[in-house]
Amino acid sequence: MPTILIDLDYTLLDTQAFSTALGTSLGLSHTEWVQVYNQFVKDNGLFSARDFLRGVESDKSKQFYQVVKQIRRYLYSDTVEFLKQVEQKKYTCVLMTVGEDSWQKDKLTNLRLPAFIQTSIIQDRKANHLADYYEPGMLIVDDRAIELEPIAAQFPETHCYWITRSGGKYLAPAPQCAHTIIKSLNEIKL
Repeated sequence: MPTILIDLDYTLLDTQAFSTALGTSLGLSHTEWVQVYNQFVKDNGLFSARDFLRGVESDKSKQFYQVVKQIRRYLYSDTVEFLKQVEQKKYTCVLMTVGEDSWQKDKLTNLRLPAFIQTSIIQDRKANHLADYYEPGMLIVDDRAIELEPIAAQFPETHCYWITRSGGKYLAPAPQCAHTIIKSLNEIKL
């Protein structure tokens, strides 16, 4: 059974639109949200909603979590159909996401992804965890070249897809490894 390892943010999830909605729930413009979020990450490492919301008014915190509960609406338009194809073709599917454990779990729980998708939350490079899932010929889909580079170097028999969606956050630098550049999940031939 073939395996596909896929990323969450900016790959399956329109994280920019989701982030904008989170900021709006707190009364922040997109620019203000990005500044506050980036400062939090700089000061604390990974983003933790619980820690971030300490001291925030109760009603604002509730509004923030209402957006989290509606995260499914921020999936890219091609995500659900792509995941249906992955299931129909009987791929083993691993969604590997980098981030703070409780925050990523909140997002994944509210996404209500199909049960056939295994999830893995990590705090470092994906290449460090790929051996747990690796098989020759597996597909890797990620929006970050920095993730694809070490995977291609350590696991040369993988097929790496660098997804460069419009409005994506990590459009540079391009990976130096052999890869296929795509703008949509629809371009992956399963």
